[in-house]
Amino acid sequence: MFRGLKYKIVPMNQIIDSIERQRKMLLNEDISGIFNFGDDKLHKVFQMQSWLFLTSYNGSILIIKEKPENGLKIESHRNLIIGIKGNSKDPIFVSFSCDRKIICWNADNGNIYMILNHIHDLLSMLKLLMAQILLPQSLQKVKESICEKKTLDH
Repeated sequence: MFRGLKYKIVPMNQIIDSIERQRKMLLNEDISGIFNFGDDKLHKVFQMQSWLFLTSYNGSILIIKEKPENGLKIESHRNLIIGIKGNSKDPIFVSFSCDRKIICWNADNGNIYMILNHIHDLLSMLKLLMAQILLPQSLQKVKESICEKKTLDH
């Protein structure tokens, strides 16, 4: 189903560093900048009114609206944005759905691993992966610990 997708595995530490830089820039209200995931295309950040736009390496656009009472909220996204690789042989993609959920799924079979509610949850998950605490069989445990019991609406 997803085997025809072209993707590049990005080292997790580069993803974490980039997310940390994005968060620091947003906290400092410095929204102009460029992020780079390894050898991939540059990530550009620009703002229009209260909306923040990040362009990903595959050309898709991540749209974030800042809501101070809830921190950053993802508003909409149509494409996958990053590929990560844990201890399993299958790559994991992360995409942002129109209902503000962060969905982590297997690129080969389309199975959904977990659904996160906030970009900070994504950062936590990536740090767990990088520390090699997160094994394929323990994905459910991590889902329970960092996600509120949410399910994907069909």
